[in-house]
Amino acid sequence: MSSYVCILQNENRPTAWEQVSDCIDKQGFISNKEVRKILGTDDVLRASKYLKEWVGRGLIEVVNPHQGTKVRAYAKPGILQESFLFSKLSGKQTGNNL
Repeated sequence: MSSYVCILQNENRPTAWEQVSDCIDKQGFISNKEVRKILGTDDVLRASKYLKEWVGRGLIEVVNPHQGTKVRAYAKPGILQESFLFSKLSGKQTGNNL
């Protein structure tokens, strides 16, 4: 009679922060929408609470604080995103006021 040994490597799923941190490392910033995708939820408030907690702990910072919450982006501290250096003008634009 033969016997076999099966070793199951049960790795824990990375935490929400680990997944968000990895996403930020890959693309430079993250939004509420992307956090919801990572969490597997449509709950905007839940994602906002996570983001607020991470900001409070100094893990991330708001890249574009003067923008509305729907377009707000977050990055790790000290990483200045060039695409967010200059805010975009809102409303109709004409060549005269640029």
